[in-house]
Amino acid sequence: IITSPLGPSGGSSNVQLNVTALAQSAVASGASALEILVSALVSQYDCAMNESLVTTNRPSLRVDSSTTAAGSGGTISPNFVDEGAPLMANDFYLSADLTPSMTWDSYSGILAEVQLSMNDGFKSDQDNFDWLYNTDAHTSSFTISGTTGALNIPTSDAFDNGTIMHYRMRAMDSTGTLSGWEAGSFFLPTHDVTANNDGTASIAVDVNDLSNEVDFIEDTYVDENNKNDNFGSGTTLVTQVTSTRETISHLRLNFDRLGLHTNATIVEASLNLTRSTSSGSATLALHEMSTVDVWSEGDATWRRPTSNQLWDEGGRGYLGYATDSGVIGSQTSDDFAFDLTSMLQQYLDNSGPDSLDFALTARSQNGDYAANNGVDSVTFHSSDAIDEANKPHLYIKYDWSSPVTVAPSLTSPYDGET
Repeated sequence: IITSPLGPSGGSSNVQLNVTALAQSAVASGASALEILVSALVSQYDCAMNESLVTTNRPSLRVDSSTTAAGSGGTISPNFVDEGAPLMANDFYLSADLTPSMTWDSYSGILAEVQLSMNDGFKSDQDNFDWLYNTDAHTSSFTISGTTGALNIPTSDAFDNGTIMHYRMRAMDSTGTLSGWEAGSFFLPTHDVTANNDGTASIAVDVNDLSNEVDFIEDTYVDENNKNDNFGSGTTLVTQVTSTRETISHLRLNFDRLGLHTNATIVEASLNLTRSTSSGSATLALHEMSTVDVWSEGDATWRRPTSNQLWDEGGRGYLGYATDSGVIGSQTSDDFAFDLTSMLQQYLDNSGPDSLDFALTARSQNGDYAANNGVDSVTFHSSDAIDEANKPHLYIKYDWSSPVTVAPSLTSPYDGET
């Protein structure tokens, strides 16, 4: 990768491209030709071809070779982040690590090389062209100790919040042979944290507060009256029950995207919804789903969680414990807060799954169809709502003190009631 060697006024210049790894691969595989595709971003180049009348302008390939048998390349194994996970600074107030130390082990070789990009093809017009490092040219940014090492991203090359970064590493052995790339990615979420007077911190996150590239909240509803219809792109969520039919809202929190530290204590947490309309007097319960990632926002219907699967009764078979219940849908305020405090603490304590799925119902888990005046219904604004203030969001108040475990006792729901 190179930056433009020309100024704004243009001109001419010679450009050298390092194709060592490509040539080594071609030789190792016994290829009869080395084919190279050259592309550029932003800048435009007109390159002289073999037919140029000026012979010194024609493309040429320079090969430095050795009689020493080629090796198989060095080795390097990144270990600084799980694939796709948020890369967080070790601060009480949540923040992504924008100048991380990218570490590895199982290293052997005479040179390490690291490249980063905002595109998994490592070609984006949003890239910083300084995001290509090797231990020869950028010695001060690297730390090597035996079989371990690290690249410390300079402040001048810092990443941006709300981005997904792709990286790849490789190593060169003593014969000058480069290994294949070891690639991965990590997420750098945006956070807006409030410091509270009691020493805690709080944060509220809706569908795209962390990033425009990641949906933190997914939502839809399924309707027994319209069994084959999908409502995933709608601006509302409907939860209702009649004497013969019901409608269930499904919500998903991609909680791992938040990057909350595992030593956090959840002081308070709630899933907050804003009511649009209501009818009758629905009694709502928010149930944790026993299995996550069953449904797809763009496919889910009363009959199907995804386009190629079936489920029963709009997903009722997956209903687990109610995290909050007895919530009156006709309450005076349009703002609803469904308690998730204990449930999220359990998630952190047990290193739970990447996402958490919930179902919002107006009929108890094992209850009969029933309604006052024909229909008990509540309509909430969804994550596709036009007004940002109306979108569902997760509120968390947290601390870093040691959590206190209290023996639970069942008070409600009892015997299948809501």
